[in-house]
Amino acid sequence: MPYGRNGKDANGKSRRLCLDLTCKTRIGTLKPGSKIIDRNYCAKHQPIDIEKYIKENIIFPTRHFNDNNKKKQWFDCVLKKMGLDITSSDAIYNVPRTKLKEYNGFNSVTNRCCIVELIIELYPELNLVWHKFNPRENGSLCNVKKLSELFEFTIKNELNLDIDLSINDVPNNSPLYKLTRNDVDGSFFNHYSSVYELINDLYPHLKLKPWLFSGLNYTFVKNNTININIIKEWFMCEIFSKYKFPDELSKDEKIRALLLNIKLQDFNYVPGWSFIYNHLNGSPYEFICKIFPEYKIRAWELNRLPNNYFNHYLDKLYKVDKEKIKELLIHIGNNEGWFNMDDYYNLTREIILKYIKYVRIFSSFQYKTNYIINILNYAFPEHHFDENKLENRSPHGCSNLVGGGCVRGCYTPETETGMKNLRIILDKHLQKYGFNTLDEHYNIRYDDFCRTPFAGIIGKYYNHNYIYLLENVYPENNYDILKFKRHKFNQVLYYILNEICIENNIHKSNINYEQQYPGLSNDAGTSPLRFDACVKVTINDNKYDILIEKDGEQHFHAVKYFGGEEKFKQQRRNDTRKHDYINSNKNLILIRISYKEFYCNETFNNIMRNLFKNILTNPEKKIVVSNPSLYSWCT
Repeated sequence: MPYGRNGKDANGKSRRLCLDLTCKTRIGTLKPGSKIIDRNYCAKHQPIDIEKYIKENIIFPTRHFNDNNKKKQWFDCVLKKMGLDITSSDAIYNVPRTKLKEYNGFNSVTNRCCIVELIIELYPELNLVWHKFNPRENGSLCNVKKLSELFEFTIKNELNLDIDLSINDVPNNSPLYKLTRNDVDGSFFNHYSSVYELINDLYPHLKLKPWLFSGLNYTFVKNNTININIIKEWFMCEIFSKYKFPDELSKDEKIRALLLNIKLQDFNYVPGWSFIYNHLNGSPYEFICKIFPEYKIRAWELNRLPNNYFNHYLDKLYKVDKEKIKELLIHIGNNEGWFNMDDYYNLTREIILKYIKYVRIFSSFQYKTNYIINILNYAFPEHHFDENKLENRSPHGCSNLVGGGCVRGCYTPETETGMKNLRIILDKHLQKYGFNTLDEHYNIRYDDFCRTPFAGIIGKYYNHNYIYLLENVYPENNYDILKFKRHKFNQVLYYILNEICIENNIHKSNINYEQQYPGLSNDAGTSPLRFDACVKVTINDNKYDILIEKDGEQHFHAVKYFGGEEKFKQQRRNDTRKHDYINSNKNLILIRISYKEFYCNETFNNIMRNLFKNILTNPEKKIVVSNPSLYSWCT
């Protein structure tokens, strides 16, 4: 009987070949000393009794384990010798892999590959998974793909959570945010310090919010370093997103408006709010300085000076912050229009009270002499202020002089010399900011004079209108008043409307700016009449639009800046049209606030809150005003 099978060898000739179908080796006459036992196979594919080889410690022929079938035969034989059930996945998961090395043929079978991966490949019918092997393969958690498999297996099979990990934006109530270190395999944290870092690395497309996880110390602060980028992301998502500002404002203007008005209460009970207390001393101003330093917001620009800003709770002179005292005095000088150090002799207690609520911070300066002098000499020791120059002043620094705190005579526009000097310094100021031509002057805004001594001059002599200053100093320019760029940015109004909505559970989408209605236009019907803002509310199951108008001087008398007498008459007709429209629509209510309530933010905020509160409790009145004496023409 012939051996082997019929076939063609590598040269295409008909021959008797090895029974291994992948082999084209010819079966021929045995050579002396040949190890071939079964002549149906070539030397390479001789059938081997693996159990006998292992038992008798016979070395396996070279390349015997080139195919998985023979590798599986070896594993079956070894596992049986260990007394393990090869049909049980649990038995294979707990196989002592170090013991496998003691059996002959181990290196040939594994060929230095991962034993776990090889076992999974050889036993596909058992549906084995790598992370269930005990112990887990060394280095397996360094592979992101394997980490993902383990994590998904954990949340699905061990925690019984149905979570879609393919979405791009995880909702705030997702079970992912409730996971803790105790819920997932502890070996994860050999590579990650928090659950957030783990999930974010495995699934970066989920756009996770780290502050919704437990353990903020690992996200907001790491290695004693504040993570400014994540905190900014938190601020924009959890705080800024609750506010609605006019679209005409840039993103930076909107952020600045919120930062200037924000209070500690705005952070309370927002996810992640404890960070402000734990790492920033519960201070919104410290939050602004450390997280948003690019806006260069100073304490004086806030609606209220930060608590303990001067360390006034310490009663020793050397404990008071000298640099902050100096900063305050420079700020006061800029706003009062003081250009020289001698102007600070005009400083009084009343002037200080205009900028800070309490003067108790200066108690440590009250010795034998006037404490105003102590303050000045402490902040500016090089100037040597002389108390004898403070004539006719009370012991507490209060001035009895007429016009105490005024601009020095050398800069007052009421005298010829003062006007001449004022023009010199104004020329330098405009050149510094690049306003050199008449057309460039029309681009000047009030912001260009803020935090400079000109702010005090404009407030005292020009009714807070910088255009009057320019007209008075440069009469030869014959300015066209209507060409000036009017600054519409009104951060105080935008902020308080948002705060009122938050306090009354009104969604920010109910706020509209520059609100207009069909059929409401000027005399000629060419331009719609707009309201500054509108808040849509529901009171007693009835829907109302609460409209807000901030009225400048031009609503009460003729103002040259707004077009004089002719424009005033037109303004009054427009206001009357608005009132008629309000009265003819039962779901419209109008709040009017006069310019006299603009100058103090705290007063303005309180008035707005009170007016809204009255409307929400009694929506019957159609037009509500802040100052009845000024609005006698419409009430």
